[in-house]
Parts: sequence; C-alpha cells; structure tokens
Amino acid sequence: MTIRSKLSVALLAMFGMLLGSTAIVTYSVKTISNQALNHAQMRQLSVFTDDVRAEIFYETAVDHGFGPLRDHEDWWPEDVLEDIGVRINLAGNEFERVAWTRVRDDVKALAAMTPRDPESVPLVMDADRQLRKLRRDYDRLVADAVAKTADVASLAHIIVVATALLSCLLFILMTLLIRDWLVKPVEILNQAADEIGRGNLEHRVPLQGRDELAHLARRIDMMAHRLGEHQTQLVEAREMAAIGELCTNVAHGLRNPLAGMRAAAQLALRRFDDPQKLRNLFDDIIHEIDRMDRRITQIFEFSRLCALNTEATCFRDLILDAEAEARGVVSARVITLETEDQTGETTWHIDRQKLASAVGELITNAAHHSDEGATVTVSGNVTPRSNGTPARLNIFVTDRGRGIGPNALTQLFDLFYTTRQGGSGMGLPLVKRIVRQHNGTIDVKSTPGEGTRVRVTLECREPNVDSHAYPPTAIRT
Repeated sequence: MTIRSKLSVALLAMFGMLLGSTAIVTYSVKTISNQALNHAQMRQLSVFTDDVRAEIFYETAVDHGFGPLRDHEDWWPEDVLEDIGVRINLAGNEFERVAWTRVRDDVKALAAMTPRDPESVPLVMDADRQLRKLRRDYDRLVADAVAKTADVASLAHIIVVATALLSCLLFILMTLLIRDWLVKPVEILNQAADEIGRGNLEHRVPLQGRDELAHLARRIDMMAHRLGEHQTQLVEAREMAAIGELCTNVAHGLRNPLAGMRAAAQLALRRFDDPQKLRNLFDDIIHEIDRMDRRITQIFEFSRLCALNTEATCFRDLILDAEAEARGVVSARVITLETEDQTGETTWHIDRQKLASAVGELITNAAHHSDEGATVTVSGNVTPRSNGTPARLNIFVTDRGRGIGPNALTQLFDLFYTTRQGGSGMGLPLVKRIVRQHNGTIDVKSTPGEGTRVRVTLECREPNVDSHAYPPTAIRT
C-alpha cells in the first residue's frame, strides 16, 4: 500500500470517527431539548389541571354546599370551557381526550344547575376524579421526561469524554504512523545517501514494502549498483590501459631476444653432434623460451580489449573446443573428464573461441588441483523464464580435489595471484574478463578437502533490448 493510500485511510478513519461522534452528540442535544420542551409542557398541563380543579371548587362551594355564587350573566365556566376545548383539540392520546371531554361535560352540567342542587355533587366529584387522573398522567410524563433527559445527558457526557480520549489516541497514533511511514524512512534514505556519497557503493537501503519511499530505496540501490559497475569498469579500463602499455613494451623487449635464442639453440642442435647432456640442455632452453613466449601471448590477450566475434553455438560444441584447449594437462594428469549436457538443442550467440578458452582454463585449473586419476565434471543447464523460454545459460566445472581456503577465495580473480607453483596468476582474471564481456557472472564455491565448483552464468537478453543497457553478446537464437 502506498503512503498516499495509508494517509487517506487514516484521515478517513479520523473523519468517520469525528462525524459519528458529532452525529451522536447532535442527537443527544436534540433529544435533551425535546425532553426539556416536553417536560415544560407537561408541567404546564399539570398546573392547568390544578387550576381547573380550584376553579370548580371555588365556584361551587357555598356554605359547605354546592351552587354558583355569581349571577347567570357572569357565569364563570365560559373561560374554563374555552381552555378545556383547546386541550381536547391538542390531546396527545385517547385517554387525555376522553378525560378532558368528561371534565368539559361536567362543567357544562354544573353551569346549568341552580345553587344547592344536590345533583351537582356527583358532577363535581366526577370532574375531580378525571382531573386527578390527568394530573397523575402529566406528572408521570414529567418524571419520564426528567429521567430520559438525565439518561441522555449522561450518555452525551460519556460520548463527549470518549470522543476526546479517542481523538487524543488517534492523534498520537497518527503521529506514530507518520513517523513510521515518513520520518523514519526519510532518515534512512538520508543516511544511505550520505553513505553512498562517501563512496560506499556496496551500501543498500534497508527499506522494504511497496510504498513510494520503498520504491525510491530500490531505485537508489539500483543506482548504487550501476555506479559500482561503472566504477569497476572504469578502474579495470584504466588498469588494462596501463597493463597494456606495459605489456606491449615488455613483449617487444623480450620477444626478439627470445626468438634469437631459440633459433640459435635449434641451429646448434642441427649442426653439431653434441653429447646427450648438451642436447638436454638445449631442449630445456627451447622449453623455457616456449613457456615465456606463451606467457607473453597471454599478456597480449589479457591487455587487448578485443570485440567479441559471436556466432550461434550449442553447449556441446563449446565444451568440445574447451576440452581441446585443456587436453594437454588433462592427459598429463590422467584426469577423467565427464560432461553433462542439459541444454538440449538450444544455441547461443557467443564468441565460441574465447569462451571455449575460458572454460578450458577452468578445466585446466580443476585438473591441476585434483589428484592424478581423479574426475572433473563439466555440466550445463538452462534457467527458464516464467513463460518457459531459456533465460540463463549455466556452465559448471566441478572437481573433487584439495579445495580452496576462504582467504584464497577472495583473491582468486586478482591479477597475478596464484596458489599453484609455476602459475602466472593471469588465467582466472582472463576468464572473468571474457565472461564479463559476454555480460555474464562467475562465482566459485569450495570446501577444503572436498573440492571446488565454478559456475559461469550468461544472461540471455531479448533481441529488442536496449543495447546500451545490455550488450547483446549472449542472446539466444
């Protein structure tokens, strides 16, 4: 999830919580207001019932009896009947409407009677009972309104406090998340930029994930990797230029005298019938001159930045040429050479001669580090893509010899480094150079006393890949 998505989700969560809290508080306030209004109305109605009762008893009480005290023209029920009629029209339920209707009928009947009429007493008592019932009902509604108002007020108080606490917690959580999502990754990126800026191109940004900053970290890692490759290539190019100039001078300075010495030795062998001892001496001179000449040739090969001459080649033909390159050492040490081909009929655009020379050098090294009569295995396989087409050509050279120690493993491809007596220290660096020209990699795994395995991996690019980014030197046909 991207940082934008994370922040959007967090902000939506905060907005939803605040919106919900606001809705609940608004509902609580509205409910309290309605209950307060209902409370006031019920209180008013309760007082109104008492007023009607007082008016009835006041107007009908005469010498401990009942009867009107005023003249008929000034009869009191008109105002009372009008107020009662309003209450009948505004009645909230059937009970209230029926009760007020009976009270109205009783008041009308009392108004029609003469003073001290005995029949007025039941009417007054009936009106009193109805008014008491109404008063109790109104008091009950008042009590309900008060209780509900108290409950809603308590709930609103709890909700407001909970909302405040949740807001504080959400603010703290958002602060921690922003620190985890933005601040900390930016600090890591700054530290990585400082480290890479100081020249440590092996440093990698320790950020994982799929957000924008993790993507930026991977881009920085890729940039550092490419800078490291370019720096290595630049250093190697400078070294090769210096070594090339040196080698050219050495070769031109040595080859002519060596040629003269060899010719003189051969002429002396043909013209004179020398004793066997002298013949052996001349043979040794010729052998050493040939060995020096081979080393000079190797120096030339290493110093020249020759372009690859690629051609479609299968693994089987490549290994046949490599075996021919190493045949002398393999025969001399009575090494059994086994080949395992798992590449099928796949062909590759490679420089057959150079790559065969490199694999032959690996076979020669394996033979030199194996006991006489041992077995060296050369195998090849293909790592496929997800769609099944070949992606990498893997070449393995495995021996069961003495193995290589950890310290020596780190220096195997250093120029002029060798662990074999009489070795030049140029074979493996030349192999690495040829493999890198083919846009490949080489790695060595070895256990002292158990043997060594060298793996050469050639990346296979599609024909339409940008040639500036991936030189098309190992393209599958």
